Amino acid sequence: MAMLIYAAPDDFVTGEWLPAAPSNATSLLRAASGLVRGATSLDRYEVDDTGAPTDQRVIDAFKDATLQQATVWSKAGIDPDAGISGQEKRIASQSVPGGSVTYREDLTPEQFAKVVSCLCKPALRILRDARLGSRMPRIL
Repeated sequence: MAMLIYAAPDDFVTGEWLPAAPSNATSLLRAASGLVRGATSLDRYEVDDTGAPTDQRVIDAFKDATLQQATVWSKAGIDPDAGISGQEKRIASQSVPGGSVTYREDLTPEQFAKVVSCLCKPALRILRDARLGSRMPRIL
């Protein structure tokens, strides 16, 4: 079964999440979709043969939560696929005559792991507003 991705790169612009889709939009959306799927794994909703939700309320919540997560990563300059060592280095200080440059680490490896493995609070709020993102299985 193919991995489900709940939003498309064009949705960043049409939904007014970002003025333009990031260059790594597809990989951000793939990673964010995985977190949305994980956050909703205990929820009950109708799906089609591919496992995608069929109820429009659920479809919209999955899409918006995915875009919210990917937008947060994009604005923070975080690329989940690149790992901690693949993040863009930022200059903390520099001096001239000797030409030294000091780079700063924005996130520790532990912080990075949490940022790329946990759904951000605004994305989780989107799911919860749609009565998704349960912490325990629903019993009929």
